[in-house]
Amino acid sequence: MRKFWKSGLIKSVATICCLLVMSVIGFAQNNKGSIVGTVTDPNGAVVANAKLTVTNNATGEAREITSADDGNFTATNLDPGVYSVRVEAGGFKTLVFQTVTVETNGRAPLTAKFTEVAGVGDNTVTVSAESAPLVESETSVRGDIITGREVTDLPIPQRNFTLLAALSPGVTRPTGGSVGVLGGGNFASGGPGSSTESTRFRESGGSVISANGARVTQNNFSLDGVDNNESQFGQIALFPNPDAIAEFKIETSVPQAESGRGGGAIISATFKSGGNAVHGTAFENYQGRFLSAAAAQFDKFNSPANAQGIRRTPPNYITHNYGGTVGGPIFLPAFNEGGPFVYDGRNRTFFFVSFANQRNATPAFGGGEFQFVTVPTLRQRQGDFGELLQPGTSQTFNLAGGGTVVAPIGTIFAPNGTPIPGNNLANCPSCG
Repeated sequence: MRKFWKSGLIKSVATICCLLVMSVIGFAQNNKGSIVGTVTDPNGAVVANAKLTVTNNATGEAREITSADDGNFTATNLDPGVYSVRVEAGGFKTLVFQTVTVETNGRAPLTAKFTEVAGVGDNTVTVSAESAPLVESETSVRGDIITGREVTDLPIPQRNFTLLAALSPGVTRPTGGSVGVLGGGNFASGGPGSSTESTRFRESGGSVISANGARVTQNNFSLDGVDNNESQFGQIALFPNPDAIAEFKIETSVPQAESGRGGGAIISATFKSGGNAVHGTAFENYQGRFLSAAAAQFDKFNSPANAQGIRRTPPNYITHNYGGTVGGPIFLPAFNEGGPFVYDGRNRTFFFVSFANQRNATPAFGGGEFQFVTVPTLRQRQGDFGELLQPGTSQTFNLAGGGTVVAPIGTIFAPNGTPIPGNNLANCPSCG
């Protein structure tokens, strides 16, 4: 009994330790940012116990912190976005910074220096704009932020946001055909492959990027702080809807410890979220013969007409890439007696929904990865596979129960291992 009790205790302790380790790992990997700085008076002396109120301009969420004895302050775990910071201390006019931008995995420096002492009249000094720092002084990271406006406004084939990573110095996309996930083609030109199995990488171009010469499989992708890597090709697992991306950060060298898993680039994408204003988008990205230019191999020079005056025409490929987003505050009926009829979620509760889908019509090209694509004939759909038989041929087959049998090539066999007469399942009582 004592031995059993000890064994159960050890297993319980081990389980708890594993959960704690996993929770620490999950907490370390996130896309949150922070605001850091020092509060000083007009003479440059530090101000302790100053009250700072950090408010998200989109959601109205506010947080209060105080400066330490050395005047330093840190507001951590902030969602990427634009914030206002209110700084108050006895004897000084209140400072209000209206636009402090917090980036994904970033630390925004803020110099909170009181410029005037309190007096009569308006005791508030408002700073409407803060110039971006010219040098990254808070972290070792080297990289760039690609904003949501850049993601939605710049032309990107098949809405693949990772193509914009090339805007950062040192980031390139290989152009050789040796990598099977390069993409960059379409159904008409074939791309790296010509089957439905290659559609994903042909249309999107994959996420093959090289940062500072590193291998294309050494990058690390995350989405809202969650791992977004797939192991088969070492690429991104989920392509988020570009309309739903608030911004993404690409770190090309010296990443922070919590995100430095890959030897190449660290690409951290952040989803948009709902705010006090209702906003949304809708899109349809169409590719096909209608309203689309044909590939060069189908023009009159590369595909001249035959003796009958017939030219090779583009295959009937069609791609519909469509979706949309919507976000805003939640309004619900309030069922409490005497309360308001509608629950007003502004500054409190929000929603954001993103939807994206793709519909493809993939023709059979007659080459490439699969040289033919077959579908069952009418007879085969009725259980008659006689069309597979090759009359005048013979082949020796080994039976499951022992022995051999000579039958035409294309013969199919019953579950008991005997040939089915005429390849017709109607002649096979054991076939179900």
